[in-house]
Amino acid sequence: MPPLAVFTVVQNEQLFLPAWLRHYTRHVPADDIYVLDHNTTGDAADVLVDACQTHGVRNILPVHHELSFDSDWLMRLTRWYQSFLLASYDTVVFTCADELLVPREGKLQDFAIRHVAEARRSEKLLHAPLATGYEVVHNRDREPALDPAQPWLAQRQFCYPCRRYSKPLLAPYSLWWFPGWAAAANVPTTQQPTPELLLWHLHRIDYDHCLRSHREKAARRWKPEERNDGPFRHNLVDDPELLSRWILCNSDKQDTYAVLEGIPPEFKELI
Repeated sequence: MPPLAVFTVVQNEQLFLPAWLRHYTRHVPADDIYVLDHNTTGDAADVLVDACQTHGVRNILPVHHELSFDSDWLMRLTRWYQSFLLASYDTVVFTCADELLVPREGKLQDFAIRHVAEARRSEKLLHAPLATGYEVVHNRDREPALDPAQPWLAQRQFCYPCRRYSKPLLAPYSLWWFPGWAAAANVPTTQQPTPELLLWHLHRIDYDHCLRSHREKAARRWKPEERNDGPFRHNLVDDPELLSRWILCNSDKQDTYAVLEGIPPEFKELI
């Protein structure tokens, strides 16, 4: 079987989806990449089609649900589709459109091949390794707005290690995600992140885009209880002043500012 498939679920991701495709087509053949289109509309629908054509990705699958944010449905969808792909692939990566998974050295597909081979050689059960997560932030006091046509991480100075995004994205079995895709019920809570596999989370990479995106998402249909106490409620931070602070707060502890560190030079050209 092929070693690795990658998939995502998107709705109106006109900034992140082209970058996501650009990144993963460097690591995996385009025919092994799948985009689940959850009711994308307007200009974003044109961007989705154009970006997939540009990168040779033909596997665009429409999925439908009347609510944009319904954790139960989204977790079932990703669990089911990962299980479906695993009938044809050794391992499957699921990420959101603002998440770039990358090994410290080489290509993601080669990492997957080594991961499977090492487990078979040692006769150990295959597991889903935890990536080491980093949150990339936009420091508006020092950095301009993002220019999507230029290398993204070269335009940003700061990131911080983030436990929330240190999660099991590459898996040889279907993951039973908890709401929000931050952890899975069938991955041991004692498992430690591997330093050889990194996840760059880009949600906070640009203030202006974040504000527009949050306002657009706030206007969508949500499962009522998720607006008040759901894993996606950070997408409702659409007050300009609050958002300025939120971008610099720690994803693991929202009432404190993150301790920032420099983005390593070797990742400046990642995307």
